[in-house]
Amino acid sequence: MKPSSGMRKTPSWIFVGTQPSSGSTLLARLLTSVPGFTGIEDRCEGQWLTPQLYNGETRWNPRVPENFDEVRPIWLEACRTRARNARMVVEKSPPNLCRMHRLMEAFSDFPQSLVLLTRHPLALCASWSQRYSPEVVQSNWCPYGRVDLPDASTYFRLLGKICGERFAMQADLHEASDIWITYEDLASDPETVLGSVLDASKVRERREPIGAVIGDIADRNHGLIETLSTSARASIVEGLAPYAGALERFGYRIE
Repeated sequence: MKPSSGMRKTPSWIFVGTQPSSGSTLLARLLTSVPGFTGIEDRCEGQWLTPQLYNGETRWNPRVPENFDEVRPIWLEACRTRARNARMVVEKSPPNLCRMHRLMEAFSDFPQSLVLLTRHPLALCASWSQRYSPEVVQSNWCPYGRVDLPDASTYFRLLGKICGERFAMQADLHEASDIWITYEDLASDPETVLGSVLDASKVRERREPIGAVIGDIADRNHGLIETLSTSARASIVEGLAPYAGALERFGYRIE
């Protein structure tokens, strides 16, 4: 797929392969603080411009054949309007994990880079349990269809399974990525991480200090994990167990 004749070339793209609650909102805020950087949507999540990508029944299903012949023109039109003067577009929709290879292929005629962003799996599952009800997880996050959740243990085991599956998706993207960063590093030293991402994206320019952009941030992993009961943690670990290899590829060991 190529740009139509006479269409102005869009900016380069930074695709972020991330799970929800991994710190991608902070990363996008840092990136879009750089002059000439923007998203095609307020949250830097193009999924919200195309219903076929945010539909609850299909958004996390890698087997659903999305039609990028329809998606691409919508995203490029947003580039013409919202990102008219931009040099770089940041795209961080978490469900892109299911289709990142196909998404990048759909935009392969434009300069692009892929950033992988990970976070400790227990912290992710703890965050999800606070933000998303079992009903939401069932309707929006289960590509294999609704599952029965008769008790809390089943719910936490499902969260672990979903988290593990998404780590496997990230592991599948590892070789295609330009850089891998972690929430932990982003929270502890955002300025260095931002510089590394820009370097990996081949952006060379003088930048102002980013203190005013990031505000007061801290690594919240420990506090989140502490909210998990012993039984909840054990259920999450049980759900994660089949994906131990993917977790270890990113330096996370769950026992």
